[in-house]
Amino acid sequence: MCLLCENPEAKTLQTLTMLDCAGCPNLTQLPSLPALTSLDCRCCPKLTHLSSLPALIFLDCRQCPGLTQLPAMPALIYLNCSRCPGLTQLPSLPVLTCLDCNQCFNLKQLPDIPFLTDLNCADCRNLIQLPELPSLTFLYCFGCTWLYWSPGPSLFPPNPDYQQNVTRLLRLQTWFRRWAPLKRMQRWVRSEEFNAWYYSPGQAGQLRSEKRWKRKCVKRPREDEESGVQKRSRCELEGLETDL
Repeated sequence: MCLLCENPEAKTLQTLTMLDCAGCPNLTQLPSLPALTSLDCRCCPKLTHLSSLPALIFLDCRQCPGLTQLPAMPALIYLNCSRCPGLTQLPSLPVLTCLDCNQCFNLKQLPDIPFLTDLNCADCRNLIQLPELPSLTFLYCFGCTWLYWSPGPSLFPPNPDYQQNVTRLLRLQTWFRRWAPLKRMQRWVRSEEFNAWYYSPGQAGQLRSEKRWKRKCVKRPREDEESGVQKRSRCELEGLETDL
């Protein structure tokens, strides 16, 4: 058992700057650590509360299902709170630059984060709207079914060809919806699986092949007779020429 699990109020922790307590099964809370700058407390299933961390810069608290809230962290730059379903909101993070909160199913909103550059909020199903993020350069929001976001002009400058590009995309989408099933059908028709089914007994392919074979068998004698008549006519013409 680690020192935190035995005595979370230990005085020696007051000057601590880095702490790695990942995977502590009995850790329920952390005391106030005024000098702490880096904290890794991921995969602590019983952790429910974090005390004041004014100097914290790096925090990794992912996969802590019992964690329901985070304290104010004015110096925090990196935060990974993914897979924390108990979180419903985040505190004020004025200097945060990287945030990973994917699979926080109960997270409903994000605070204003003016310096945020990287955001991963995938599968945050209750997240409805994002704040204005003027410094954002990377966004991954797959699975946010209720998310609505209208980015400001500072993030995307005006594009004179915007409307024309939207029209092209709509036409391309319509084309794929119409022709993609046909392309899949053509690939299936060319496959061995389709040929094995189509020419199996009782199917249309076998019946058509039998009809074609019968037609060929009927046409062959006629062609032989016609070729014999042509040979006879040629021989007769050659005989007349020799007589003359």
